[in-house]
Amino acid sequence: MRKALLLGALTMTTIFGCAAGEQPSDDEATTSDENTGQTSSALVNADFIVTGLARKCLDFGGDAYQAVGTPVYLYGCNGSTAQKLRVVEVADGTHDVSLRSNKGFCLGVRGGAVAAGRALELQVCNGASAAQRFALDGDTIFVGTQTTGTVARDLVVEVDRGRGANRTPLVVGTRELDPAEDFRFAATSFAALLPTSGFTYVMTAGELDRALAASHWGSVIEVAPNTDIRIDDARTREISGGVTVRSSRRGTAPGSGIQRANREAGALFRIAGDNVRVTGLRLTGADTSKSDDAPKVAGVASDNPSFHALVDHNEMSGWTDAAVSVNGTWNDATCFLGSPTAQNVRVIANYIHDNSREGAGYGVVSGHGGNPYVDGNTFARNRHAIAADNRGQTSYTAKFNLVTESNEYCNAWVFCWKEQDFDVHGTGDGSHYQGGSAGYLFEMRSNTLFPDGKNIDIRGTPCNLAKIADNVFFSIRSRPYSPVNGYLLQQLERRRHQERDRDRLSRADLWQHLSLVEPADRHRRLRRRRHAGRLHRHRRRLVLPRESHG
Repeated sequence: MRKALLLGALTMTTIFGCAAGEQPSDDEATTSDENTGQTSSALVNADFIVTGLARKCLDFGGDAYQAVGTPVYLYGCNGSTAQKLRVVEVADGTHDVSLRSNKGFCLGVRGGAVAAGRALELQVCNGASAAQRFALDGDTIFVGTQTTGTVARDLVVEVDRGRGANRTPLVVGTRELDPAEDFRFAATSFAALLPTSGFTYVMTAGELDRALAASHWGSVIEVAPNTDIRIDDARTREISGGVTVRSSRRGTAPGSGIQRANREAGALFRIAGDNVRVTGLRLTGADTSKSDDAPKVAGVASDNPSFHALVDHNEMSGWTDAAVSVNGTWNDATCFLGSPTAQNVRVIANYIHDNSREGAGYGVVSGHGGNPYVDGNTFARNRHAIAADNRGQTSYTAKFNLVTESNEYCNAWVFCWKEQDFDVHGTGDGSHYQGGSAGYLFEMRSNTLFPDGKNIDIRGTPCNLAKIADNVFFSIRSRPYSPVNGYLLQQLERRRHQERDRDRLSRADLWQHLSLVEPADRHRRLRRRRHAGRLHRHRRRLVLPRESHG
């Protein structure tokens, strides 16, 4: 029944998807494919209300104030025509859009050149201008074009300096996934109208597969609200370049889920092109046990270091290999002479937990010269929160992450131990990869680690450097450790006032957030905005807020 209602809503959207008082033109006609649950529609040309930071709306002033050069800004939502933004989809198959005021002016970047820091304003429409061309992926407004003619994914529209005050201007910024970049589109004519014809709702595994097969640059595949998709086969789903797979997991909203119930080795998703995004989903594997007999299954896998990918705001659990696996093409343990692989895969603001398989069980793993950027995630009960193999180009960066709890493992003689949270293999002989060289370059900075035991274990000597700084260790026994010479690695910043910090950031305060939200993401924003460069002052004030928004 729920599926029928949703499909009916999408079908009605295609009929009534124009602005109030208008009739759809021939080139705006749409159809619905009831066999797939998808809406196969022509170009969108309709009015939307756009909500951003502090639940305020994008605004460009009333009719009397609209003119060339009028700024675009944030203002309290009031339902006026000054806040009705017309989305006009470009007729070239990219799903890029033009954004227009009710008086026919186009939103554009001031000065006609797209660059970070430049403000948005109303302009005379010019279809050839890169400064007036945008792209949408469900919560982001991208701006600017590449040489291919499609809007790039590195520059976005954001609220200037993250301020929520009325009349704060909208400007161009780099993509950091901050709340200032979050914009949601709601149609004024019909609630189910999606922002472009590239958006597709899916509710079953079959619909997901057909949507992925038909996707191309600019496609946004959204798992319908309150939906859990179960996948029973072992096939890896490939996500093509420029495609977003998403749901709405933010704050206390859990988002929709995709479960891979099959236990055979493989992966749920594989990054198969540039500028892929997986966001706002609950991604669940089939096995949260510690058994080392379980086949290795990854949640999201990337094995082409040239592809940019963003894995953010998901909940990921039950993956026997890793929630996120990032591999390059360097298979030699001999030290690499040159620069590390570009950090094209970013893992940001996820809740990654219960990936527990002995011998694997990683939150994020880097191998064969991979180099992920791991930022603002919350990790709990993984064998290793972040791990790396010993290949000579393998690297990773871990910043502003929160590790709350680790797993305990026991052997047949009932000898039990806890594994380290951040791990790097060495090339030494034996099953424990101790000694020798250990990857290329690692940075572990501004993380907070609760578990007892070794929080960081670099089991050999990195070919380039290991930077360990500004971290908070809550266990008396926790130290970064290198088995090469038996001495503790020098910490660039030593913990102070340990017991007081432990009391102020209590486990009780912490656990009330972990079922739905990522306190590490909030923790990351506070440290960046308020305490950059002032580590000890931050530690004296380290208290998680009562509310946390992903």
